[in-house]
Amino acid sequence: MTLQVKAGTGPAAPYSVLTPGASVTVTHALTSYVEGRIWFGFTGGTAGTAAPSGSVTIHCVETGKDFPFTLRANSITRPSVAVMLCLDQSGSMGWLAGIDATTKRIDVLHQSATNFVQLVQDNNGVGVVSFDQGAHPGVPVTRYTGGVLDPGRAAAVTAIGAIQPAGATSIGNGLQLARATLGPVTGFDRQALVVFTDGLENTSLFIADVMGSINSSTYAIGLGTAQQVSTGALNTLTNSTGGYLLLSGPLSPSVDEYFLLTKYFLQILAGVTNNYIVTDPSGYIAPGMKLRIPFVLNETDIDSTVILLTDLPSQVLNFLIETPAGDLMNPAEANALGAVFAVGTNMSYYRFTLPLPLGGKPARAGTWYAVLGVDEKLFERYAHDKNQTVGMWSARTAHGVRYSVNTHALSDLRMEVRISQTSLEPGATMIVGATLTEYGIPVEHRANVTADLQRPDGTRTTLVLQEGGPGVFWASAAATVQGVYRFRVFASGSTMRGMPFKREQLVSGAVVPGGDNPFPKSGPSTSTKDEALCELLQCILGPNALGRWLTEQKIDPNAVRACIERWCKERLGPPSEEELREREGSL
Repeated sequence: MTLQVKAGTGPAAPYSVLTPGASVTVTHALTSYVEGRIWFGFTGGTAGTAAPSGSVTIHCVETGKDFPFTLRANSITRPSVAVMLCLDQSGSMGWLAGIDATTKRIDVLHQSATNFVQLVQDNNGVGVVSFDQGAHPGVPVTRYTGGVLDPGRAAAVTAIGAIQPAGATSIGNGLQLARATLGPVTGFDRQALVVFTDGLENTSLFIADVMGSINSSTYAIGLGTAQQVSTGALNTLTNSTGGYLLLSGPLSPSVDEYFLLTKYFLQILAGVTNNYIVTDPSGYIAPGMKLRIPFVLNETDIDSTVILLTDLPSQVLNFLIETPAGDLMNPAEANALGAVFAVGTNMSYYRFTLPLPLGGKPARAGTWYAVLGVDEKLFERYAHDKNQTVGMWSARTAHGVRYSVNTHALSDLRMEVRISQTSLEPGATMIVGATLTEYGIPVEHRANVTADLQRPDGTRTTLVLQEGGPGVFWASAAATVQGVYRFRVFASGSTMRGMPFKREQLVSGAVVPGGDNPFPKSGPSTSTKDEALCELLQCILGPNALGRWLTEQKIDPNAVRACIERWCKERLGPPSEEELREREGSL
């Protein structure tokens, strides 16, 4: 049978027909019934309101019969999220990051976490805590309502910048404070916790001590190798709360790895705010060059954020958006079009709702472009900065400006990527899986999914994910070498209306000898017994007890008391600076 929207019967705005040709053919099958779908669209209005009902008639060509339908829809508020950043400030954060000869791990954290806060959309909120051998409050979760100049946003950026490396590593203490700070927060639709660390936990409390109390979606970013980060405990924590762990492995000066940690933060931000990554290429642009970097949007995408990351202040690059029709949007025009253009730390971005009313016809589905060019006067000023190293000057002179363009979309075409492992020991099998849905329906037999796998030894291969079920794709790889395995998963295909789409996401896995061993956990506390013992010894050595007898025996009771006081101080007090440095491997 052929079912089609009857000409002249609607629907009228805010409703529309999405099915190509407004017609569907339902083929015969030996089942009780066969289902055919004609898809309609609805353009939302004021949040929290119901739209007037619409009407449409479906006509059956073979029988000539008409079926009247009523269309109903309502507009909802965009879901909001409260995010708590739990950031490592232990002594090892003062080590070099590996991306060049001067950038430290703490510098990478400052940059990437700051960009996270600067990019969070209004009506969401971010709080900050940090940890070394203890935990330190930063700022509570504050709902952002004032755009890039929101005072809560500025306070969070200041708190991140104030974090400086010192001490040992107690991830459990950080998580405990983060949970206690985030738990009472109300007024948001969901909560998420993001923990960043560069090392192995070496001081109580440990992750295993507090894991049972963490009930918010938790994501973790590990800067370092699988051996340097508490991989097993973080993997278990994140998987049990619906999040995931991203490990960097050893970083190099390559342009992709220069932005890797920021990309990790931005991917987590996209996930907790129901956005999906369309593409995120990186490269160099030199004076005199003009780049048109393509990204594909389609009719399922509701809005888009196009983010430009650079290794210099973002004003060095001229940044425009080109629609599929060839019309250009510049920063000055963005506000007039209902879009946003904003500048952050070595970052700028456009955020716009679709369709974008630019040019003769509002722009939506098709191939868009981020158009980049170099402001040569600004480039010359920064290229000859006296504070840079000879190596940085040489690279900048030879190649130009490092950039990364990240395109995110709030969309009804969604890709969820997960990685699972049979073990955390070498020899394990890693399974990478991707699930594609459109309006909640599996994207069946109209997508291709691949994964670019980078192994710990630097070798690469491409995995083709097979569609094992409707919209469910997977592939496996053997993890024979210890270290971090990074997967960049790409999906491309067509929507129900036949428009092209693209999605991508980063995931990682790791194996290390002893990876399946039990996680460290604090033993029973002896502090109460130690305090009681110290009090008993001080009492016994008092002048009215053994102190008098010791004096008679020509033994100085004060010297004995001093030895006991020193022992009690070391037993009951915090670890010394030397011990903390030794735990971090800084001696």
